[in-house]
Amino acid sequence: MKIYLATITVCALFLTGCSHNSKISNIDQTDLQKQQIVLKRNKKKWHQQTKQVTHSTLSTQKIIPKKNLSLNQLKKNSDFLIQGTVIDFSHSSKKSTNASIYVNHIISGSEDILGKNIDIKLPGGIEQNVYYRSIQCPLPKLGQKIILRLDKTHNQYQVLAPNSNIWVEKDHEFVLNNQTIRQEPCLKEITEQLNQAIPYRYTDLC
Repeated sequence: MKIYLATITVCALFLTGCSHNSKISNIDQTDLQKQQIVLKRNKKKWHQQTKQVTHSTLSTQKIIPKKNLSLNQLKKNSDFLIQGTVIDFSHSSKKSTNASIYVNHIISGSEDILGKNIDIKLPGGIEQNVYYRSIQCPLPKLGQKIILRLDKTHNQYQVLAPNSNIWVEKDHEFVLNNQTIRQEPCLKEITEQLNQAIPYRYTDLC
């Protein structure tokens, strides 16, 4: 009798777990399908905006990362550390471009924004048919995965240290967006830790 009851208990727990995972999976897939449709439309729009522009670079100061910077410090000194997907660009100017980010995964911070779109500003953009590109923080591609540190103030999200603390996906792994400091030892270590922390089942959007 004890064995029989134990078997029933284990089966019930297993089924409950499967039901819970299935529910989450269904919600994610439905939302991702909607985002895919929006992303496809936005890619066409952005392509039209950029196909005949001339290119220029923004002057920037040299970045010197802190020597003992760690992933725990980044988490502690941010409201959010997230992995998301770039869905749209708008209100682009020489100074900045508004970017809509779909939040795939919360590395640290509240999960209130998980599965939602948030708006941020990134350096550089288009003004008078010139595409101004920041060397230290180039705009990612639409559909590209990205890791960001964020602070939230009055329902607005600010990207922290965009010239040194943004990572983009390249060849199925994340690399620092700023190529000039990718080989800094502390940032290399943080990059490796972030690649281990991201579950790729959250990143399949485009």
